[in-house]
Amino acid sequence: MMHGPKVIGGRLAGFHLPYCKIPGIRPTLESVRKSFFDTVAQVIPGNGFIDAFAGSGIMGIEALSRGAEPVVFFESAEQTCRQLKQSLLLTGLMERTILIRGDVSEKIEESLAGLEQTIVFCDPPYKSNLMQGILNRLSGSASNKKILLIAIEHHHKNRPMSGVTGWIVTKEKRYGETQLTFIVPQGTIKLEVHQ
Repeated sequence: MMHGPKVIGGRLAGFHLPYCKIPGIRPTLESVRKSFFDTVAQVIPGNGFIDAFAGSGIMGIEALSRGAEPVVFFESAEQTCRQLKQSLLLTGLMERTILIRGDVSEKIEESLAGLEQTIVFCDPPYKSNLMQGILNRLSGSASNKKILLIAIEHHHKNRPMSGVTGWIVTKEKRYGETQLTFIVPQGTIKLEVHQ
C-alpha cells in the first residue's frame, strides 16, 4: 500500500488517499485539480458532483471536501471500486456519497435524474472516444437540465467535442499535455466561472 494523491482544499485538506498502484489509473494532477476547483469554487458547496470515471476518486473526494453533496462516483473496475470504497470510508463522509460500479455511459442519465443541480467531471481514458456518445445521449435527455457544467479532462490533441451537438464550450485551459474543456448545455444561461 502506498499514499495516493492528497486532498488540497476544504474540510479534508491534507488527507492522502490510501491506494495501491493499479495499471491504467491516472489520478488528475494536483496542479490541474487546483486550477479546476479554483475555477468552480463558487458553485461547489451544496450542489451535486459526479466523478464520472472515478479511478482513485480524488476529484470526487476533493469536491466532497469542499462541500459538494451528494457526490456520485462511477467506476467500472472491481478492484478500483474496492479501493475507492476504502478511501471513502476513511473520509468519514460516506453518507454524502454514492458509489456506482458500472458503465457511466449507461447509468449517468438515471443518476442525474435523482440529483438537483450538478457538476460533472469526466476523465475518460485518453485514447477513448467515450465522451462523444455520452454527450450526444445527454443532449437529448431531460437530465441535462440538472447539469451546471461538464468539465472534460483530455489530451490536448484529442477533440472530445468532435461530432457532438447540444453543448457550448465556455472555457478551455491547457496544462502541458493535459487540457480541461468546460461545457454547458445549449440554451442554458452561461455559468460564470473564474478565468
